[in-house]
Amino acid sequence: MKDNKLELIDILRLKPGYLKKGTGWLADQFGTTLDDAREALQQVKLESKGLIVEEEVVDIQREILLKTNSKIKIINKEQGLYKLLVLSDLHGVFLDNKAWNIVLEIIKNNKFDEIVLNGDILDFPFISKHDRKLFEVPVLQNYSEVLEIEFTKKAILKPLRDAAPDAKIVFRLGNHEERLTQGKYTVAAERLAKLFKHYNSSELDEMLELQSFNIEYDPKEVRDYFGKFEVVHGLSLAKTAPRNNINMYMGSGTSGHSHRLNSTYIRNKKSPYVWVESGCLRTINDVEYLNTAMVADWMQGFVTVTFDNDSDLFFSKTHPIVNGSCEFNGVVYK
Repeated sequence: MKDNKLELIDILRLKPGYLKKGTGWLADQFGTTLDDAREALQQVKLESKGLIVEEEVVDIQREILLKTNSKIKIINKEQGLYKLLVLSDLHGVFLDNKAWNIVLEIIKNNKFDEIVLNGDILDFPFISKHDRKLFEVPVLQNYSEVLEIEFTKKAILKPLRDAAPDAKIVFRLGNHEERLTQGKYTVAAERLAKLFKHYNSSELDEMLELQSFNIEYDPKEVRDYFGKFEVVHGLSLAKTAPRNNINMYMGSGTSGHSHRLNSTYIRNKKSPYVWVESGCLRTINDVEYLNTAMVADWMQGFVTVTFDNDSDLFFSKTHPIVNGSCEFNGVVYK
């Protein structure tokens, strides 16, 4: 009968005209006892005069709390969670070893179902129309494209596979890999010819020997997860890139390219959308194409996304690496 009383209270709030009715009429119409009808009538009359007593407020709050708590459930991995780690913008020979070692330790100590290398894993600084803008930084002394590919295999791909022997790992293209795969820069024709001759191939996945590391090669622009989250490398460097990507892809997702670590949320009548930028894992000081007086507006870090496969829910997070330290799941790595 308590539920009938609560329903009657709601009805009286919505239809104040019923406050003029008698308790007998209310009890007959809404299936309550005379006592419940009398108490409901008294409570709503007091509310309308701003005189509701504290005990009644507590009772109402208790009812709301009980209803809310009854809907809470805890989901664990066995019930359908899929954990994705997104890494981007390592930039080959410009890799920040400290940041990378932190990521590898996090991977060793946490289980991920899938790890995506989301573009600009290599740099190819001289296969570019901007090559003349490069400063004389030590890492570019004696540089060659062959050296960078071998470095990527030994310093990035092998340690990553060793850290996550059971995870699915996917290698995706960024604009820096496309310097090679799309052959746009004829100014670097001689460099490309030497590279292709060395490996007897012009295919990047073959040069990197991705199959030997059991790494999937995904050259598509967009990688979709469960129809609710998209992974792209991205093209925009604008501060509004996350919002632009939500509008462009009409949904949620993550991108690299900007080297920034941001989350942007948009909520409308259809759904809340989120877009996260995944930062970078390259060096962010003494950048090879910036004047020494300039500070890059970049942030080292990565993104994790947890999908609930039994619903439309997913949870994305950015994880910054600040001055060589990162907190992940309550543990500080530095």
